[in-house]
Amino acid sequence: MEDARAKQLLPIAGAVALLLAAIGVGVLALSVTSGDGQVEGPNEIEEQGRSVAVTYRSATVYAGSTDFYFENDDGEIIEFRVSNLQDEQKIELPDDMLESGVLDGPPGANPDLVGEDFMLLYDDRGELIRVAFTR
Repeated sequence: MEDARAKQLLPIAGAVALLLAAIGVGVLALSVTSGDGQVEGPNEIEEQGRSVAVTYRSATVYAGSTDFYFENDDGEIIEFRVSNLQDEQKIELPDDMLESGVLDGPPGANPDLVGEDFMLLYDDRGELIRVAFTR
């Protein structure tokens, strides 16, 4: 009886998943990430697309945005730009990616994090959605 009920609910669950995907709602694998933004272990979050292991290299802050630079295992530089306006940010970043306490000029990359390993997490459309620590 339970198998028959499960078979009846399967198309409904599929339709709900398609609806959520259509409106851009992703599902996180909670066993993979912790509350502090760290990725726990080498697992990839397949519900969101793919993940890429990278090393943090630098950041350049401009008036309206910040460019972040990472290097993948093949030595290729991965660069992306994030708005400095909170309501326009589409990529989730750890809070301490940039220097703090800089008095003259814009901050740069946090020197304590340069050279550290991170994961870039992409959604199923290939858009970067999150930068997470791997330590």
